[in-house]
Amino acid sequence: MLRFGPIEMVVDTRQVRLNGTPVALSPRESQLLQFLLEHPGQIWHREELLSRVWGEGVALDLDPKTVDVHIHWLRLKLEANPAQPNLITTVRGKGYRLG
Repeated sequence: MLRFGPIEMVVDTRQVRLNGTPVALSPRESQLLQFLLEHPGQIWHREELLSRVWGEGVALDLDPKTVDVHIHWLRLKLEANPAQPNLITTVRGKGYRLG
């Protein structure tokens, strides 16, 4: 079980709960969230997230903005106010982090 604030994830099944309520995530959203939960507070550039979550071979063919889209979808599903995120934050000029 991985936890951060109101988010809980059962790793084996990738079941996610927010304040105890199940949240449906796509497989890629689940992979991205799991990665962030495993590295809370650490800042990750788009390219690093593509390589580590999508895989190095796939990452070469993807636009780095793909990460932005998936972060946006996670925020819509997990943040109380996605326009002002508190859980998945942007560190301007550096990347994203959980916390």
